[in-house]
Formats: sequence, C-alpha cells, structure tokens
Amino acid sequence: MKQTIFYLCLLATSAVFAQYKVTKVKDEALNAQEKRQVFQQWGDFKPEAQYKTIFGIKVGPQLSKNHSMVWGWLSYNGRRYNHRYMDGPDIRPLSATGLETQRQAKAMIMQKEAETIKKHVDSIYKRSLSDMAHWTSLTVNADPLFLLYYKRMLTPLKNFPDNPQTFSQWGFKDEKSFENAKRTGQLQPLQEKLDIIKGIYQKATTLDMPRGKRFLMYHKALIGWREFKRMLQNTGNINLWFLETERLLNESYKATDGISPLMDDIQIMEGIMREYKHKF
Repeated sequence: MKQTIFYLCLLATSAVFAQYKVTKVKDEALNAQEKRQVFQQWGDFKPEAQYKTIFGIKVGPQLSKNHSMVWGWLSYNGRRYNHRYMDGPDIRPLSATGLETQRQAKAMIMQKEAETIKKHVDSIYKRSLSDMAHWTSLTVNADPLFLLYYKRMLTPLKNFPDNPQTFSQWGFKDEKSFENAKRTGQLQPLQEKLDIIKGIYQKATTLDMPRGKRFLMYHKALIGWREFKRMLQNTGNINLWFLETERLLNESYKATDGISPLMDDIQIMEGIMREYKHKF
C-alpha cells in the first residue's frame, strides 16, 4: 500500500513539472551590457537609434522610442547618466586598461616579487643555519681544522692538571729542584700563567662565537702553552743549576778547610784548579 502511494505521488509530481516550460529570454540590450562589462565589446549600445536615410545618409530626427527612453530625451537618467556613460571612456574591468586587468598585472608583479623575496629569505635562512653551525660551541669537536691541528697541539694543555701539587705533576726532573722553586716562590707565576691559558682554551671550546674568533683563541692558547712550557723548563734548569752550584760551593768550602794559612792566593788557586780541572 505504501509503495503504491509513493508511485502515485511520483507520477503526480512529474505531471506537474511537465506542464512548465523553460523560456529563454533573448534581449540584445542585456547581451550588449554583459559584453560591455567584460572584454568583448564596448561600442554596442542597445537599443540603437533609428533615422530615415537618403542614399545611406541619416536625415531627420531619431525615430526609435526605445532608444529615446534609454539614451535620449524621454529619460531623465538618459540625459545625465546614461548618455555620459555611453559617451565616456572605456570602463570595462577586463579591458586593456581596466581595473581588473591592472589588478591581475599587479598580482603577477607581486607574485614575482614574493618569489624573489622568498629566495632571499631562504638564502638568508640557510646562511643563518650555516653561521649558527660556525657560531655554536656544539660543533667544536667536528670542525676539520680543529681536528687536524689544534686538538692535537692543545691536548697536553687540556690534560695538564689545573692545580698541580707534586714535582711530577709540574714536570720537574727531581723533587729537590721543585722544593727549591716552591720555597723561593717561583711556582706562583707559573700557576697564574697556567690559569690564564686554561681559561682561554675553556672559553674557546664552550662559548658561542664566530669560527674565526674561536681559532684565534685556540692560537692564543697554543702560544701561551708554549710560553708556559719554556718558563717551566727554565725554572727547572735554573733550580738544577742552583743546587749543583750550591753543592760545588760546599765542596769547595770543605776543600779549603785543609789549606794552610801560610799559602798565598796563587797557591790556593793552583790547588783548586788541579782538583777540579777535569770536572768543567
């Protein structure tokens, strides 16, 4: 029963819609207005004026009532606005000089400028990443120049104790020379020099800075390390020479104990030269 009612309603609806016909309106004035709004034609203004002609020449007044109602003296708007619109410049948006054409041209120019700016921004971004890779301290151990030269040259500085206490940590040859340098205050300048160059090396490996400045600090630390080693070596040699000289002087004093007070200076000097001539 429900299906039968459904089919009856469907047939009734089809019969109602079948009674209507679609009428296509063909108005030349509307078509001409649509053409004027785009890019097809500007000079076709419908309805057109009609005149009597003699041998193809227009004579007499305008005879078209429709033209007079739209463009002519029968229309108030025709005399003021419509006529100014018909005789005015070409204002089609898609004409050669239309606003839409200008907008599209500007849009294309802006798109090209945007592409150019994007290329610059991308290049700046990539350059920034590259600069950041050179600035950050996270990539210090991956730098080729550091791996090839400065790491190998500055590893002894890195492994040297920050606050050495014994003669072996300082690098002295024996403990007596170390104790003499410690007693005479010769270790304090060495410790100050060591603190300075270790601080330079630590800043170069931990702070964010340009790659060139980082390598200048590496080189400064390397020069300071070489100066420190020379100072340490000179300090050790000076103390060794001092102890050896002190020992020789003590031996000389002991040797003079058996000198007779009747001997003159020449005899004393000859005796000393005979005893030490093979030692120097």
